[in-house]
Amino acid sequence: MYKISTIKADRQGDEIFNLELADGTTKELHIWDYKILYSYPNLYQSLIIDYLDCRVYEAIGDLLNSVIEKGATLRILDIACGSGLMGKRLRENHQFTVDYLAGIEILPEALTALERDTPNIYDRCFLSEQDDLSQLKTKNINCMIICGAASHMTLENYKSYLSLLSEETFIAFNLIGDPLQQHRREILQWMNENYQLLKNKPYRHRKLMNGSYIHHEVFVYCQKI
Repeated sequence: MYKISTIKADRQGDEIFNLELADGTTKELHIWDYKILYSYPNLYQSLIIDYLDCRVYEAIGDLLNSVIEKGATLRILDIACGSGLMGKRLRENHQFTVDYLAGIEILPEALTALERDTPNIYDRCFLSEQDDLSQLKTKNINCMIICGAASHMTLENYKSYLSLLSEETFIAFNLIGDPLQQHRREILQWMNENYQLLKNKPYRHRKLMNGSYIHHEVFVYCQKI
């Protein structure tokens, strides 16, 4: 459906590519031009999963499976849910039951793409700067997932979203693999002070457009025992 060819691939976030459409027209896009990416059906999945071999959804889902008791029921809040790829992975899981799945996004274009590309996955989605998120406190959410956005969110963002959850909760997220990266150190220091680390695992996150791989690490925490 789409033909993607690299123009610039120096480092993560600077990547630029040509998108050739079915009618033969081409567009030059930046990899973080999310509003434009989401405007084309299934383009984000084609780019991130098929072309760049992104494995974050699998990494988070598998790590949750490894620490949560088989047959458990989760009520999940997916932060920066995008076009719904994490939610799709969670619904396909066979280790635990997803009783409720809510998503939060900053971009209305992402939620439009979610409804178009992965319909009937989420029970409810919220726009973070428009909707009243406090109503999530009544949903007894016991699992929060931050997929992809965890390395971009501030510590205050983490605290704000965690305040919406029940006391007994799991928190799963991925961070850049560099242990010296300041943002990673700040987030993990606070998490280790306030929650209990259950498991962490380095993984191959995705390819850059030059073919080399970015490495991240996925973590699952829970309330302190």
